[in-house]
Amino acid sequence: MPVLAKSAASHFAAGSYTIMHYAIKLIELPLGTVLTVLSVVLLPSFAERLESHRDETLALAGSALRVTLMLAVAIAVPLAIFSQGFATVLFGYGAMGPEGARRVGELAAPLVVAMAGQAVLSLLTSLSHAKRDMVSPVVASVAALGAGVATGFLTAPMGVASIAVAYAVTFAVLPLVLMALLHIRHRFDLVSSLAGMRYGMALAMMCGLAFVASLVVRAWVLTPWAQVGVGVVLGAVMLGVGFFVGQIRPDVAQLRGAKRQNQEEPQDA
Repeated sequence: MPVLAKSAASHFAAGSYTIMHYAIKLIELPLGTVLTVLSVVLLPSFAERLESHRDETLALAGSALRVTLMLAVAIAVPLAIFSQGFATVLFGYGAMGPEGARRVGELAAPLVVAMAGQAVLSLLTSLSHAKRDMVSPVVASVAALGAGVATGFLTAPMGVASIAVAYAVTFAVLPLVLMALLHIRHRFDLVSSLAGMRYGMALAMMCGLAFVASLVVRAWVLTPWAQVGVGVVLGAVMLGVGFFVGQIRPDVAQLRGAKRQNQEEPQDA
């Protein structure tokens, strides 16, 4: 998908390919270092125990989904609010310059939706692989790509920003379709793990906190480095609120137990 997005961006104004490339890189940094770690760590547990300990494994997957989504929100929302600052600090040097960094920030803001979707998708794909189901991811990808292409055509008057919106729609639709297919084909009920009142309240409070903070901070003129600092602090506060209100500690303990078990089993063998 990143290749398609950058190729489509090359059909717009000069420099659009490069701007799209750096905007995607901006969201890939937290995605690769934080948000997809759980799916990599838990894949052995899913593969080994899904058939023999189905309920226990699905409960573990539910815990991982709750933690992953909460982490994604805590990272994505501040990154969207302060995308200009992050883009300037990371890329606003040399030939790129302030104007190029500004354009990167504008495209990165809608792309954070894709970052959250990719984080959840990574976990769902691990479950699909554990079940040796290659059909569901392919079908979900085709459906999501169709939604993304349609969105791109509908929003074409927006210019290169339409590619960012289409990219975000694709990765918002893809995990939803894959989750539905896993439920239909294998009876994996993962939606219920997100349906708790306290968890929903935690996510709502996190987003509300970010909204209020953005209104307060936008009234000030902050340097790019200050925006990055405020964004990091805001993300940490959001995560603390989410973990406290959403009662995520048992989920974290369960995930740590699964990690220790994966590390101990090769030694026992």
